[in-house]
Amino acid sequence: MLRYDRARFAAYGLTSAVNGIALLIFAFDASFHLGSKLGMWAAIALGLGALAWAGRCAMRRGRDLGWSAPMIAIAFPLSLFLMPLGLLLIGFLCFGLPQPKAERFGLAPPAAGASRLWLGALFGVLAPWALLAPFALAS
Repeated sequence: MLRYDRARFAAYGLTSAVNGIALLIFAFDASFHLGSKLGMWAAIALGLGALAWAGRCAMRRGRDLGWSAPMIAIAFPLSLFLMPLGLLLIGFLCFGLPQPKAERFGLAPPAAGASRLWLGALFGVLAPWALLAPFALAS
């Protein structure tokens, strides 16, 4: 599947982006308060991994909107550094309607089951924090 619909992007991409930013904020706080720097580096790695996953989801959603992968590969990291632009891009990815020219990336994805979709998103949000818990509790 090369395309994501709105529900898949909201469940996987949006939650990953918010979780990645939260992990990086935790890493910044951990750099001042944790006795071990290992927890800080683990939070940075998990946060960057979550942002990379969000970028992958943004590319798949962008294909549904008819954008090319290079255009999204430039727009997504740039929007993370320019936050108002990032909010506009994320809003467009969440609420934009699929374009007819997106058919070149494959057929539209089948409708996803809501419970399976959101349980997968919940696991994606909680798993990095569960991996980070031993580092935070050790200090």
